[in-house]
Amino acid sequence: MCYTHGKLIDADEARYTAEMLRIWRKVNERRVQIRHETGKEVGLGDFRLADIKLAKGSVAITCHENENALIGELLNDCALPLIWGGQLAGNVRDVLIEITRNAFVHGGAVRVEVVVSSNQVSITDNGSPFDPSALLRTATGRGGQHAMRSILRFGQTNAIAAYRRRGTVNEFSIGRPIHQEDVKAFTLCAVEHATVDYRSLKADPVISTCGIVYILIPRFWCRSDAYRWPKDLLENLYPWQQVVFIADDVTEETLSILKERVPNCEIVRLR
Repeated sequence: MCYTHGKLIDADEARYTAEMLRIWRKVNERRVQIRHETGKEVGLGDFRLADIKLAKGSVAITCHENENALIGELLNDCALPLIWGGQLAGNVRDVLIEITRNAFVHGGAVRVEVVVSSNQVSITDNGSPFDPSALLRTATGRGGQHAMRSILRFGQTNAIAAYRRRGTVNEFSIGRPIHQEDVKAFTLCAVEHATVDYRSLKADPVISTCGIVYILIPRFWCRSDAYRWPKDLLENLYPWQQVVFIADDVTEETLSILKERVPNCEIVRLR
């Protein structure tokens, strides 16, 4: 274990759980193993670390005052920068801070909770209904919109997001999938291209409420498959819905053809 982490743990033993220590050690051991095998240093957030689970943790916030430190320290403690990479972890932190401030200042919330689980980060608040992904569709915006766009630059971060309203609570989650099954487990707003009837999407009681709709492309899709993609796909969704294709083992050239046929789509490449 590095000196910095060792010193932090000695200074505040109650803050760091056994699971956190185990995760930090596992990341370090994996990086050492890869360095020995390849002779190269492994950067934080490297895809070869992606299968390591995040350490679990949570923080409850009851006022708009010290959310920056509370959220930032939680994500660091749960190894988000180590496993997801510093840039993505920083963008996730900024989004969570902006959502927290919006919930207190504009939503009338009295409680916000951030929870880190093994493969995602979630934030809940009891303020008025608000889907953060709606910021992607506004013409003007400031910190919150900019942070959301940084997270949901799908092709660059490979992060996915989902919102739902549960009773009187907003819940917004951010995940980083490895396989297509991870997307289906993460959100109900995902459909499989091989089985979905696109004409029925507007009538689907779940998909019709999704701000972001994920479409799972079959593995090993080729260029002729992309050329056969229906250009009128977006007519089967509402104008405010964002389409994101999830591609697994598909070439960049094939995805470029798909992007031409569905200009407003986003694409996440899993490998």
